Amino acid sequence: MSRAVPDGIPRFARNDTAGTGTPGPTFEPGTPDSLLRDCAGPARPVYTLRPAGSEPRASPPKATESAMNLTPRILAVALTAALAAACQPKDGASGTSTLETDPQKFGYAIGVDIGKSLAPVKDEVDIVALVDGIEETLASKDPRLDDEAREKIKSEISRRIQQKQMEERTAKAAAAETAGKKFLADNGARAGVKTTASGLQYEMVTEGAGKMPKATDKVTVHYKGTLIDGTEFDSSYTRGQPVTFPLGNVIPGWTEGLQLVKTGGKAKLYIPSNLAYGERGAGAEIGPNETLVFEVELIAIEKPDAPTKAK
Repeated sequence: MSRAVPDGIPRFARNDTAGTGTPGPTFEPGTPDSLLRDCAGPARPVYTLRPAGSEPRASPPKATESAMNLTPRILAVALTAALAAACQPKDGASGTSTLETDPQKFGYAIGVDIGKSLAPVKDEVDIVALVDGIEETLASKDPRLDDEAREKIKSEISRRIQQKQMEERTAKAAAAETAGKKFLADNGARAGVKTTASGLQYEMVTEGAGKMPKATDKVTVHYKGTLIDGTEFDSSYTRGQPVTFPLGNVIPGWTEGLQLVKTGGKAKLYIPSNLAYGERGAGAEIGPNETLVFEVELIAIEKPDAPTKAK
């Protein structure tokens, strides 16, 4: 039987219905997230599995995290760390701590954490002014910017960062779409590559001798997934074991492509972005509008579990 996503499995897309009272998604243990199905349809691509016992449910897009969007708790921790670090005396004319005492090491450790938190917005932060704010607060001086001014500049910088991120993502999506179309046009002209009505391309590496699966079947496969530049983002071979999952619960390019492969066969699938993860992408590995390439070995077919009869 299928079960909810277990902790510890790498995820490109998580169910966003947690805490809403909606049942979590179900799929066969081990289903890789690079295959998870877009359940919201082409109008609004969302990359979570269908919640169990319900119609496809859309999930809100996740905002890109920046230092301006940290939760109050994290901000409080960061501020406490900054204050602690600012209180530590420095050794030597260079102002560099020798990291000999525990307070020095602790101050340095939390300083590294603060630096990592600020890395996404480092071009927007003046470190001297940051230290001034800490030192003047510790000295109980009145802030040179009142509450309203501080909130205003934080909101403005946050808006500016988000706008920049949106522009960068839009440009990345456009570049990936152009590159994907060119790749598929060139690839489709190669001998042995076939193109379906949906735009999916495939070629047989090894012909199988068994049956072809249906979308309602479970399949056991070995596979490797790459971007068109060869960057690998997922591989059952690397993990050392095949995976089993319902063929209808994965991205459309897989659902269609695996039905063209006989058991025991191996194929390469060239999946346009609209049959994969579309404009949203999937995690850090798969950007927006990415065309994906999968090598897939169909090991076995299983019939779906029979529904349990009510007593």
